[in-house]
Amino acid sequence: MIDSHTHLNLEPLFSDYKTYLQHALDAGVSNLMNIGVNIETSQIAVDLAKKHPELWASVGLHPEEAVSGQIDTIKQELENLIASGNVSAIGECGLDYTGTVDHGAQKELFLLQAGLAHKHELPLLIHCRNTRRPDEVVSYDAYGDLVDLLQSQPIPKFVLHCVSGPVSYVQKALDLGAYVSFAGNVTYPNAEAIRAILKITPQNRMLAETDAPFLSPQSKRGQTCEPAFVIETAKFIADFLGKSFGEIDRITSENAMHLFPSE
Repeated sequence: MIDSHTHLNLEPLFSDYKTYLQHALDAGVSNLMNIGVNIETSQIAVDLAKKHPELWASVGLHPEEAVSGQIDTIKQELENLIASGNVSAIGECGLDYTGTVDHGAQKELFLLQAGLAHKHELPLLIHCRNTRRPDEVVSYDAYGDLVDLLQSQPIPKFVLHCVSGPVSYVQKALDLGAYVSFAGNVTYPNAEAIRAILKITPQNRMLAETDAPFLSPQSKRGQTCEPAFVIETAKFIADFLGKSFGEIDRITSENAMHLFPSE
């Protein structure tokens, strides 16, 4: 089993990451994609990948890190990380309209990282969330904006991490070559919209993840999420799709191995 998106470089996991890594290995997880959300955590991901062959590293900046006027500096810092080796993906990056970060700055940061993914032939790991504030006066569409950006700058391989949003948006992304990754929230009782996406996702584009330390699956609600919990999510996916756990393990692991280059 492969956890295609986790954050052993974030607290409360990082200070005891060896324990959480061992929990995952003991549970049957063979590899984990450790995701950067800024330069500091990206550096940690690279450092850990050099120490532990089970860990892969992704370097990038979350959309909430977007600040106008810093693109050149960010580009050089990411280029330096990529040049240092052991980088298997770019991200997580994308659009997040749930907060107050300028949308234009987010788009600029996303396009920078998309360009790096294309240049270095690395998959791009995408975070996309729309506004959810009920008092929002203007309606924004992060999902539509993301599709527009993907169409403007084609990327050979990309992942909709912890997927959410309308089925129509996901179908457009699939048409552009997307892989779709499901986290523990697919198991939640009120997650019918995510399970609708699961139904339309081709098995050769499906991934499983934890997004640890966030989004523990339903059976672990109230606990800090850790990479070992990807097994619970995969079992739920298997039951929902009428497949065995072994089939989902094989399908998602083969997809991850195909998607992520490892050194």
